[in-house]
Amino acid sequence: MTTEKKTERVSVATVKSVLERLAACSEKTRLPQSILAESAILAVVEAIEKNGYRVVFPVEFTVAYVPQSTRHLVLHEPPAEPASDRAEDRTQKSKRAPSPSVRE
Repeated sequence: MTTEKKTERVSVATVKSVLERLAACSEKTRLPQSILAESAILAVVEAIEKNGYRVVFPVEFTVAYVPQSTRHLVLHEPPAEPASDRAEDRTQKSKRAPSPSVRE
């Protein structure tokens, strides 16, 4: 026995640039535009509910799960340095001369 999810259509008016971005995301992720749009709408609704139904534009939310190996891609962060490089940086910083104190 299969259970089918009953879907309903909805029309959303938006600017052309949003539709173009949606199409590009759909192409790059190989996910249908309808799935991406539904996920985005659901994320916004959940963000508004969690904020006590207070709406602040632009609505911002975070991705629930980002694999560590791709975290820098999603969050626009540089990839983490290997632990050995960071240890060397700390050692070099600690060898610097202390900054002069301010006298009044």
